[in-house]
Amino acid sequence: MLRKPIRTNFFRTMNTLLQPLVGLYLFIRHIGVTPELDDYEKRKLAIFNILNSVGIMNGIVIPIAGLFNNDKLPALAWIVAFSPAVISGIALLGTYYKRYEQAKMVYFIFYPLVTALAYATNIDIGIELFFIVYGVLAIFLLKKIINAIVSFSFSIALYLTVFVVWHNYDLKLIDLNPGFYFFNHLLAATFIFLSLYLFKTENNGYQFMLLNRNTELENSKREIEEQKLEIEKKAIQLEKQTIELKELDTLKNKLFSVIYARV
Repeated sequence: MLRKPIRTNFFRTMNTLLQPLVGLYLFIRHIGVTPELDDYEKRKLAIFNILNSVGIMNGIVIPIAGLFNNDKLPALAWIVAFSPAVISGIALLGTYYKRYEQAKMVYFIFYPLVTALAYATNIDIGIELFFIVYGVLAIFLLKKIINAIVSFSFSIALYLTVFVVWHNYDLKLIDLNPGFYFFNHLLAATFIFLSLYLFKTENNGYQFMLLNRNTELENSKREIEEQKLEIEKKAIQLEKQTIELKELDTLKNKLFSVIYARV
């Protein structure tokens, strides 16, 4: 007898806890969204906003985690650790003020650049996958083709520079801190999964919306056709009634003429 109230209270508590998170998620999605944007651009902007919110969290969590690390990190490492929060914050500010393409260019230029700077300490830190991710995302998210080409080329050029040309580093993070090296790869894999998942979800939502619109258009077309047939049917009936009235009027005139002739 007590199971139902307990279950009800549990779901009520979960709903109370999740509501602020859902509200925050919806707020992030709609940063910079205006009615003038078509639905496809709105969805791309939502992905960009979500990725930037993740970047801000990384720029806060990773430095805090570094504070509990016994290793003394160089100043450049701290700059790189804090940079995601700064870059993503500027990008979100740009979308808020409707500077969409400029905000995306800030993201796709400075993120690869800072990632390359992370290797300037002459340590292979194992985050080379991010260069590929930034290049691919630029193709999908940037509207102007020239901006997409520039951003993609920039990311790939930096990747070749730090991982192919300068591949002989004095130290490797895997030797210094295997756990952190593994964490970097896990972070890159998680970011790739999140990006692909967001694109898949938004694409499925966009296709579902188009399917609903097509269904609505088909239903509207069917209703118009039915109304057209109904109008044609009534027009035929009206024409038939008009002919019958004319025939009755003609018959009436003939009857009156016969009556007048006899009188």
